[in-house]
Amino acid sequence: MIKKTIFVFLVAVCVTNITIAPCYAKDKIKIYVDAGHGCEYTSSSNSNPYGFASTGANGEALYVGGFSNHLINSFNHTKRYEALGISALSLPDGTVGDRAAFGNSGRRELYINSDCDVMLQIHYDYSEDPADTGAHVIYSANSKNSAILARCIARKMEENGLRMLDRIDGHTSERHELSIYQEPTDKPIVLIEVGFGTENQLDHEYIRDKSIKRLFYKSIIEGTDDFCILEGSE
Repeated sequence: MIKKTIFVFLVAVCVTNITIAPCYAKDKIKIYVDAGHGCEYTSSSNSNPYGFASTGANGEALYVGGFSNHLINSFNHTKRYEALGISALSLPDGTVGDRAAFGNSGRRELYINSDCDVMLQIHYDYSEDPADTGAHVIYSANSKNSAILARCIARKMEENGLRMLDRIDGHTSERHELSIYQEPTDKPIVLIEVGFGTENQLDHEYIRDKSIKRLFYKSIIEGTDDFCILEGSE
């Protein structure tokens, strides 16, 4: 877990309207990268001990699965992070995390029972609204420091020239009602929406461009860097 020593530093370069953030002194920060939309149960009427979540935006669960795997690899190519996927986590009873079985509340339980310091969940959602184009990051007051992390990542996405969802102020939004946020967590969880749409619509082709995906990975890591100032970084 994160060491108890907390430092205070100015982060005006990272976020607006927030002036302090935690500084973690640790050899490596452990990141849980989760591919959203993975659960086979689609409503709370289904009996599922591991929470509920939709299967995704017309098959986009497969896209965010691949995206998350590449993001894990990108984190792990640094000297300052260790990134894990859902199958590397387990509940206290030994039940191993599984994308097909675990909804968002179950994934939260995997996270809070792990030694991971940060949870990043990746989404790409269905929309036919032309205004729904671009990335943004979701946070909740129920998730400690998630607002700071969300704003750091969104700022880096913007600085690196990614297409952002302009109808959301600051490209971040609070969604306390989402299942992953309905119970408090003492470490941050953010949902990173990389875009919207289906095949031949909105962001479908844009987010599949290799250079764009690399910018996403770079922005997410740089935003996490701004959130976690590390000792012994590269």
